[in-house]
Amino acid sequence: MAFIYIAGLVFSLRTHKDLFDASDEIKETREKPTMSRRLAALILFFTFLVVTFESEILVGTIEHAALAIGLSQAFIGLVVIAIITNIAEISTAVHFSVKNKLDVSIEIGLSSAIQIALFVVPILMLVSQVFNFGFTLVFTPFEILAVILAVLIVNYLSADGRCNWLEGAQLISVYSIIAIAFFFVV
Repeated sequence: MAFIYIAGLVFSLRTHKDLFDASDEIKETREKPTMSRRLAALILFFTFLVVTFESEILVGTIEHAALAIGLSQAFIGLVVIAIITNIAEISTAVHFSVKNKLDVSIEIGLSSAIQIALFVVPILMLVSQVFNFGFTLVFTPFEILAVILAVLIVNYLSADGRCNWLEGAQLISVYSIIAIAFFFVV
């Protein structure tokens, strides 16, 4: 799966980037970089280290607090940590949707999901096996059904390549229903 994700990156960024070119409107507003690539890479690496450290603190703190108030690990992972760790993507997607650039907003959410499913999870599985962390992909039938229904609903709503506020509200309600189900069922 990680190979397919990397192949998709090569496809969209190298071999077929003409298919993914931004519109003329976006090209006209392109800004010149204000820092060198080396400085940007250094800042990105430093930020990666800080976020890694903070994520470890966040997960440990939330896990103890949530278990103290009776939340299941599935609910913590699927709702609490998912929302907190994706707050930057969520705010960026909302920002673009407010500017009536729903295609960019949808792409942010879908690209994030694809990145997690095809790249992060396989890498985590590999690292878990090498260092014996015990990470597995064993799901309950309820969890599998929730994923299948969520994928079908997102596919149905985004198949035409367009979106409006009602479809966004429907997606939020689907997420809310799944979160409530995981709170009470799992």
